[in-house]
Amino acid sequence: GAEVHPVSRLDVELWRAKRRIGLLARLRDLLPGRVAIGLTGRGPGGNVLQPGRYQVRLVAFPTSEGPPTNQTITFRIK
Repeated sequence: GAEVHPVSRLDVELWRAKRRIGLLARLRDLLPGRVAIGLTGRGPGGNVLQPGRYQVRLVAFPTSEGPPTNQTITFRIK
């Protein structure tokens, strides 16, 4: 079954068309639970994002040895 572990770092990256735009947020030392991150329609530099499809990639680095876990969420700006 699924296991839930603490993470040493959680990166929230913004991507478009297989190109990384930048880092939106970096959270450290998270315990298992829920985390809310609001997307404002702006990029890492604060500029308004153009209409189109984007991806938010969550990269969770474990507190122990091992590779990071990735999850990608697609969204669209009209």
